[in-house]
Amino acid sequence: MIQEMSKENIKSEQQFPNVPSEPCWKESIQAIKDSLRFNSFNSFRKHLIDTLPQNSYKTRERNFSYITKRFFLNQSLDQLTVKVWKYYKNEGLLKNIMRFQFLYKERLVSKFVEEELFVFEPGSPFSKNVFERFVNRVYKTTKPKAVARISHTLCKLGFIARKGKEYSVLSKPLPKLSLVILVHDIFAPTPQTVSIKEILSNSFWKYLGIRTNSQVRQILKEAAANGLIAKYI
Repeated sequence: MIQEMSKENIKSEQQFPNVPSEPCWKESIQAIKDSLRFNSFNSFRKHLIDTLPQNSYKTRERNFSYITKRFFLNQSLDQLTVKVWKYYKNEGLLKNIMRFQFLYKERLVSKFVEEELFVFEPGSPFSKNVFERFVNRVYKTTKPKAVARISHTLCKLGFIARKGKEYSVLSKPLPKLSLVILVHDIFAPTPQTVSIKEILSNSFWKYLGIRTNSQVRQILKEAAANGLIAKYI
């Protein structure tokens, strides 16, 4: 019986994405900035657990685990977000790259972004029912915690705003440099040819808030004209 239950749990985990944990968004931004002061992950770990704002040590430890799961993979300080902050010192750019990394790890929220979010034009109101229908479709049952966590997380990450009982998608400038950085990091860490079809078929650009294929093409054409990529066809 234990073996059968374990198989069912594994099947369930593979079939349904986990409900995301607390986003710890502001704490994550500060953690990435602070990480530049440390040469070892252990020293950074101690600093972060000591300085996170929660009163309980156990809560700080738990939040540290959320932050490292999303932004410090393999318990390493050698991360794209850290390099972006080190060389650009641009918080808007940093947040864009962080949104990608956050959604890459939190599949329930990224699934909502991919499938539901951009149905709505910036500023157009929508209700909580949109989240509820999405969660019901994914899990085949109601999950109020998942509904609350998706909406809360998207507000924290700056994708949507809430006013009373209504939500709306926030308008953002095209994240041009963010897209170019991620194209290089994901597809061409060393010089190589990458097809536009390959780029468009990967949902990473939606995690930056880019809404359409044509916007991706526009950004890449401009990047080629400015010498940020070798060639665009």
